[in-house]
Parts: sequence; structure tokens; C-alpha cells
Amino acid sequence: MSPRADVLDSGYKWDGELYPTLTYISWKATGYQIGGNNFFGLPTKHRGE
Repeated sequence: MSPRADVLDSGYKWDGELYPTLTYISWKATGYQIGGNNFFGLPTKHRGE
């Protein structure tokens, strides 16, 4: 099962709390800094695209 976060105008809601970025949620969930897109299974954007 993949983690789930709700997208809001003011950020992302996960586990009942509001976070500014998906990366912050991945850090809170794992204790490691993982790119939020990778953690949530989303495509990544490369610079310049």
C-alpha cells in the first residue's frame, strides 16, 4: 500500500497534520530525507522541464 496525502491549497495533509511539502512528509514517516515524489510513487520532474 502506498502512503496517501491530501492535497490542499495550503499544503499537504497527512496523518491528521498539515505539511508544506511531500518531502517533509516522507522524512516524518521514515526518518530519512527521501524525495517526496519518490516516496509517494509520483513521477519526478527534471530541471528545465
